[in-house]
Amino acid sequence: MPPGKKGKMDKTTYIGIILNTSKAKTVGSIRTIVDLLEKNGFGCFLLQEEAQSCNLSQLGLGKEEFLAKISYLITLGGDGTLLRGARLVGDKNIPLLGVNMGRMGFLTQTSMEDFPGLISRLKEKNFSLERRRGLSTEVKGESFFALNDSVVLRKNPFRIIELKVSINGEYLTTFSADGLIISTPTGSTGHSLSAGGPILHPEVEGMIIIPVCPHTLSHRPLIVPASSSVEISCLSPGGVSVVCDGQVGREAETNVPIKIESASFDTLLLRFARLNFYHLLRKKLSWKGYSGKE
Repeated sequence: MPPGKKGKMDKTTYIGIILNTSKAKTVGSIRTIVDLLEKNGFGCFLLQEEAQSCNLSQLGLGKEEFLAKISYLITLGGDGTLLRGARLVGDKNIPLLGVNMGRMGFLTQTSMEDFPGLISRLKEKNFSLERRRGLSTEVKGESFFALNDSVVLRKNPFRIIELKVSINGEYLTTFSADGLIISTPTGSTGHSLSAGGPILHPEVEGMIIIPVCPHTLSHRPLIVPASSSVEISCLSPGGVSVVCDGQVGREAETNVPIKIESASFDTLLLRFARLNFYHLLRKKLSWKGYSGKE
């Protein structure tokens, strides 16, 4: 029984599915996923709007009922869909399984081709749970969750911004830059990597602070303990946009503090084999030594 589920589990184990409905390939695969799960004794639910988009209205539920009924969540898409799934389940302790329909797929565990072979292992609970700690970003009393990163960006594309940064109440520096990325180890292979940040193994407990196009050459990415509290204030007129996992956020005016800390809960990822992070890097980043046959 997954963590957080109380009492006896129903005879039918229900699995939630979310998907990227903008991709025809993903929508076309949903019926295959549902049929495979139902043939193996699982029940399936989708969020109401997505169920309607896939002509599966009979499987649609509202968000609260959806989360109350499911024991696992399958995300059908790319890493972005899995990030949305992580935000959806929040602290509900519902494990996620990412089925990769995209390109890179650092977080997704399997592909459509391999998915049928994992169903029996899911039924037998022959898997492990990998814990990933996200971020909590607070802006003007409103909190946002991110598994990968929280990004503070300039709103005016033609001007740099001044961002004052403090860690645990101690002033660090003021960055003159296009923005600032605060990344988890999970997010170190995402936006952070594109901005020149280091790659962190998922088991490293830390946060990465990466200035985006800094106007001082000595400003470099900085890794701080995961227990740190990072506070950012924009000193420039016009304020900034705060975006979590590239999907949600809000604007913050000049001198309004943005507080970023580790989340108070873990996101649970279903793993059917031990994650070889170094093999994953070779494969996904096409590093020397990867032949495609590993």
